[in-house]
Amino acid sequence: MTRYPFFLVIDDGAFPHVDQTSGPAITMDFYCNVLRLAKRYGMRIPICCTMKHLDIHGIYSERSNILTYSKQLVSLFLENPRFIEFGHHGLTHEYDGNP
Repeated sequence: MTRYPFFLVIDDGAFPHVDQTSGPAITMDFYCNVLRLAKRYGMRIPICCTMKHLDIHGIYSERSNILTYSKQLVSLFLENPRFIEFGHHGLTHEYDGNP
């Protein structure tokens, strides 16, 4: 296999939209494409996620922020550790109280 000299990191994973609350929606297709890219080039791509969007057990109080496909996304992470590395990007993505 040919090795390629680049490294990708997906920041702000699990956001529902491109700019957190509006703009184009980020769908499960995006994450499937990241997985295909990782498999194609034999690499492991970190996806750093904000946890409130993946709260499949209802621990966080703001239930409206949870992705409709959060269970699918968590399954994709768990089923593909060779290609996707889960990164923690905080609970709410706030800095000094600012979203």
